[in-house]
Amino acid sequence: MGTGQAMRLARDGNADVLLVHDRAAEERFVADGFGLERLDVMHNDFVLVGPPDDPAGAGGLDTAAAFRKIAAAAAPFASRGDDSGTHKKELKIWQAAGIRPSGPWYLESGTGMEATLRIASEKAAYCLVDRATWLSHQKEAEALAILAQGDPQLFNPYSVIVVSPAKFSWLNTRLATRFAEFIRSAEGQAIIRDFGKERFGAPLFFPRCRSLKDACGSGAPGGAGGNLDMGYILDGLRQGAALLLPPGREILQVIALSLVVSGTATVLASLAAIPAALFLALKEFRGKRLLVGLVNTAMAVPAVLIGLLVYGMVSRRGPLGALGLLFTPGP
Repeated sequence: MGTGQAMRLARDGNADVLLVHDRAAEERFVADGFGLERLDVMHNDFVLVGPPDDPAGAGGLDTAAAFRKIAAAAAPFASRGDDSGTHKKELKIWQAAGIRPSGPWYLESGTGMEATLRIASEKAAYCLVDRATWLSHQKEAEALAILAQGDPQLFNPYSVIVVSPAKFSWLNTRLATRFAEFIRSAEGQAIIRDFGKERFGAPLFFPRCRSLKDACGSGAPGGAGGNLDMGYILDGLRQGAALLLPPGREILQVIALSLVVSGTATVLASLAAIPAALFLALKEFRGKRLLVGLVNTAMAVPAVLIGLLVYGMVSRRGPLGALGLLFTPGP
């Protein structure tokens, strides 16, 4: 099942937890209130495969340039065409190449990755495929070979999202949360790190979590062992800049709401703190020296520690979690 279909099922309340790979769709899913949080789990990459003789001359180029070559030559290209994460990645690359693919050379299967790869092999067509599927089925696609890989555009991160029980009361959120915790635990990340090595000679996925230091980020396609993929980081910075510049109406609303909340908190704190400080400074009473010492000690406590303590109190699992105080209401 592709990412698009999985998310449609979840939006209808027919899934407890998602394991998906379309960052933009994941963020919309959470922003719309259907998911509690998107959490990194693992990654691999996509590869461009095609006939070994490469009639379009796409081999060795960056992905967008390779797609332009394929379109210019009207060389057969097999697409999933199913709104999956892979299909959406392919469409983004076509967009980056400045091309809207159409015509008899563009073959939309409307099926899964394995079936699309089989069609590409039968038609001697080019195809964008995730490395896990390629490693699993390359023997069945003997008419194809990898022609382009390692481009930052081909990075393929997977996330786990627990569907929000606030949307659907019948969800099994407890088990869904346990699954999300397990797949990101040291044990789960070790399974991901080793899966496929014995059978295919290489892992199908690479861990993304920090719970397994010797696995996370190591051996990433096109990256150095033990380091996060720089293309992934730069892509995140570009996406963040695109969201903020120029600031749209929603961004301005968020900024205004943040100022209102922080300003209100400052005023409320001042109403209590200023009279208390004046009383402590001007009045003489038994125990004043001890009280001043306690206040000065409290002022030396790092604000980060105070924030963590408050978060622990109001988080979902904290003693005040039932009050729903953790998140600021939307504007």
